[in-house]
Parts: sequence; structure tokens; C-alpha cells
Amino acid sequence: SRWIFVPAYENGSAPYGQWTASKLTTPSQWGTDGNISYDTGFATVASLNGATLSSTVGASGVSFNQSRGLTYNAFGYPAAAPFNGATLQSCSGTATDDPYGQSESQGIPCDMTGGSSGGPWFIGTGSAGSQNSINSFGYNNVPNTMFGPYWGSVIQNAYDSASAWASASSGDLARCAVAGPLCGLKVSRGVRAALPRAGPQRSRHPPR
Repeated sequence: SRWIFVPAYENGSAPYGQWTASKLTTPSQWGTDGNISYDTGFATVASLNGATLSSTVGASGVSFNQSRGLTYNAFGYPAAAPFNGATLQSCSGTATDDPYGQSESQGIPCDMTGGSSGGPWFIGTGSAGSQNSINSFGYNNVPNTMFGPYWGSVIQNAYDSASAWASASSGDLARCAVAGPLCGLKVSRGVRAALPRAGPQRSRHPPR
């Protein structure tokens, strides 16, 4: 009840309503162990006024176990300066591996700041493409680069679990909606223990 998805949010407007999560699902490698390589969660949302989320605004596809180094379009609501978290922003570029080898994540050119966490990465053009990662973290000494987890079998298993629960409970997964590409596909842990003890430091992008 403390997690809400607002499709097409802009400057305080919620044109398609506010959708409350009934269940959050994340890989144990992230939820329990804090391994940044698996920084993804899936939200099942309840119906609103008798309608499902996907029937109201549409839903994108998802892909797993794709090639590395693809070109992505990423979206988010960055809240740290120079942004204010009130409007949707985007980035695009070709993914490259974590330069320090501290995660399995990939980075794309992006100037989004804190608050953009959980925003989707699409293969293809916007939400017409297939979602394949999310905004996760940045390195303090690697400017204008956003990193996102590689969606392999572990994250696919979490998605399948969330999808099965949603079907059984008549819920709807909060995948990326055509009417508002920001998805809530991020579960934030209260304390993250995966920061390296030495070397380059990551900066988190806390969700709004």
C-alpha cells in the first residue's frame, strides 16, 4: 500500500489515476543480499475502478537473456539538480560493460540524476519496444553514464513469479505503460550493503 504507480505523471498531474501495489517481487540476490547486478523488482497492482492497468494505458513487452551492448532508450523522473522530478526525461545510447567489473550491469550515456531509479530501458523505440533493464546506479567518477542490470535468467525467474501471482490474484504487473513510460520496476532496500569497501564509489538513484 506504500508503493504507487502513476502513469503519465507530469507536474503533479495523474491523468490515469494512482495504482497501488498489492505485491512486490524481487530476486533474493537483490532483496536479501543487496547484489547491485540484480537491482530489479516487479510490482503487481490492484485494479482501479474495475479496470486493470494494462487495459487502461497499455503495456510494453519484456525481454530477457538478450545480447550485451545493445542500444537502449531509457526514461525516468530525475529529481536531483538540475531536474526537479516533475517531468519525464530520457536518454539513449549503446550499452557498455561496467568499467570496474564490480557488477554485471551495463551503462549508457545519460545525464539523469537521483530520483530516476527504476525508469525503464527499452530495446527499440520508446515503449513500443521491449523493456530489458532499468535505471540503477552511477559511478561518481564516470560522469553522464547510467548503469542498469543485465536481465538474465535470475531476473526472468522473478518476473515469472510475479506474473504467475498476478494471474492467480487477478492483478496486473506494472510493466511500462504506453501512456507513461516510467515503470515502477524497482524495489529499493532500506540499507544497501553492496557498496565496495575500496575503489570507485557508486551513487544510488533513489526512486521517487
